Amino acid sequence: MRNAALFFLAIGLIWIFWLDATRAAAPPTTQPDLATENRQLRDRVAELQRKVSSLERQLESEKDKARASSFLRAPTPLQLMPVPGSGQMPPGSIERKFNGQPYYLVPLDQGNTPAVTVVPAR
Repeated sequence: MRNAALFFLAIGLIWIFWLDATRAAAPPTTQPDLATENRQLRDRVAELQRKVSSLERQLESEKDKARASSFLRAPTPLQLMPVPGSGQMPPGSIERKFNGQPYYLVPLDQGNTPAVTVVPAR
């Protein structure tokens, strides 16, 4: 009889500890309120979306200004520096024209390789 009483007492204590462990405990006080945190995050997302749309509008207006100003600018002409020296081309140079401007093919060596350089005309 004494063994049966101890057996039931042990079963009862195990059952009490098991119920206590499985009972839903209140969240710790350090855990933030999830509804409040969710609301704050949604407000932050909405604020960031407004900021992004504002920046996109600003970017589009800057692009439009850049497009408008590029049509108004006149192209600057290419200014070539005169070739220093006497103005005579070395022997074997060949004069060519591109868009009405002369340029010269000048051989670099006397070998069989067709190495040439472009020297702007003066």
